[in-house]
Amino acid sequence: MDIYVTSTQSEAATRYLQLAPYKCPYEGTKMAATKSCFIRSLDGDWLQLDNCNIKLEIRRRFQREVARDGEGDDLLDQGAESMEFLLTGLIDIPTFQKVQTIFRSGTCWIIDPFEEKELKVCFARLRFDSETDEFEFLLIEDVV
Repeated sequence: MDIYVTSTQSEAATRYLQLAPYKCPYEGTKMAATKSCFIRSLDGDWLQLDNCNIKLEIRRRFQREVARDGEGDDLLDQGAESMEFLLTGLIDIPTFQKVQTIFRSGTCWIIDPFEEKELKVCFARLRFDSETDEFEFLLIEDVV
């Protein structure tokens, strides 16, 4: 005798989430909900930045061909995109010094706070105001 168990898609999804919750580097942290960011150098430990504002910009690369005697312009999709993370918020001087070490290490990783996966990025810009403790980091991922 075969026994079949059926459930709706939402019941199955709820059960899956109960059985396989995503584990951040710091247990119990919900990244996009709490605005936590995690960055590290190639060989370093994850550094958590709390109350981090994240602005994300994704751009497609294309080539524009101008036809002088023809019908007009042609846009050719090159099949690649660039994703830029602009992180802003407040940090103290010891945390800034840790970030500066990551910046100077050359290779940086971030956990994408929306998709919750590790991404290799270029730490393109670092700004810090010691008077207000405000920071701004620009991290760029190149997807080919």
